[in-house]
Amino acid sequence: GRAGESDMDVYRTAYSFMSDADKVVVDKLYSVPERLETPPNIQKTSISRLERYFKCPYSYFFNYTLGLKRRDEGEITGLDNGTLLHAVFENFFRALKDGTVNKDNVETLAEGTFDSVVKGDERLSRLQEKPDVKRLLQRLKAEGVRTCKDLFDISLRSEFRPAYLEAEFSKDGTFKPITLDVDGKSVELRGKIDRVDVYEDNFLVIDYKTYKSVDLTASEIYHGEKLQLYIYAQAITQNLDKKIAGVFYLPVYPSYVKEGVQRYKYKGQVSDNDALRTKMDSIVDDVPSEAIIPTPGNAQGKSSAYLDTEGFNARGAYAIEMAESGVRDISSGYIAPRPIENSCTKCEFVDLCKYRDKYPRTKYSVQNDVFLHYKEELIDNECSCQGAMVDDCTKEGK
Repeated sequence: GRAGESDMDVYRTAYSFMSDADKVVVDKLYSVPERLETPPNIQKTSISRLERYFKCPYSYFFNYTLGLKRRDEGEITGLDNGTLLHAVFENFFRALKDGTVNKDNVETLAEGTFDSVVKGDERLSRLQEKPDVKRLLQRLKAEGVRTCKDLFDISLRSEFRPAYLEAEFSKDGTFKPITLDVDGKSVELRGKIDRVDVYEDNFLVIDYKTYKSVDLTASEIYHGEKLQLYIYAQAITQNLDKKIAGVFYLPVYPSYVKEGVQRYKYKGQVSDNDALRTKMDSIVDDVPSEAIIPTPGNAQGKSSAYLDTEGFNARGAYAIEMAESGVRDISSGYIAPRPIENSCTKCEFVDLCKYRDKYPRTKYSVQNDVFLHYKEELIDNECSCQGAMVDDCTKEGK
């Protein structure tokens, strides 16, 4: 039968009372092989798959090798929230790009988009008949409308304008795919970019996240958890004759925000060029605490948020090499349950996995300039591993 949360709780409780000798016996009986006997032949992959792998190879195995999916419980999920709001934002920014949206019609535009997406989705249309789901959808629609109104006002402060929306980089997409070189073999890396804003020969990469806690730290990039934005930036740089000026997550969420606290803040890195940042948000000099971009006057204004061209390029190059490293490990069949520390609680397979928090990989704190010097450090250490599986290399001889 299907193991549920209570089953795994019983297992973990019983395991905790076993002697060390008994634990060794149980571990041998139910151990997961470090590698698959028949490794996959990777011809193409996506950034989301690689980020999943870097969080935990075993979780990747559950999701993409076994194809396990959560059972539909007849409720609105976080994925539903993201799908609906992404559709609303895409239509809003497309209208902003075309010059067909204004203060008077933004509410009608957002509501119409939301309703059409729900109506066109058989599952959501069916769930909408449940009173509790209907109330949730109404609240979510109101949040989408409010966010579009706010983002319209913010857009008036910027000279960067939406240029590409939901743009794919693939063989048939807006941008050509990135080709990874994995031991002489070409692997196609695909993805979809929520939004690219352009001003003259500069661009911003923006990705929406429907939860508040999203960030883009040097440590997350180093360990392979957050490669998305920098690989997107690399794809755009390869396709357009423009320079990167910022990579951002934009958290949009329905939770309460204290008065005086700015709801909309880009999370990520921005150009260290003062004049260019003013083009992104005209209030950065006069009211920096209310600016949407990272500035010294708001919570995101840490020195690590400011990068020059070399800094952006170094992170981009590192992200590509990490992607190649991930494909190489997946192709070797490596599926060991080695989650990055503190990632098990957010894994949808936690109730099926007896290795929860058992063999976590250390998430090291790294300095902002690590991406400029990591190759020198690898040469000094005579090691070809990078941040993602470094524990396996040093501890298990991988």
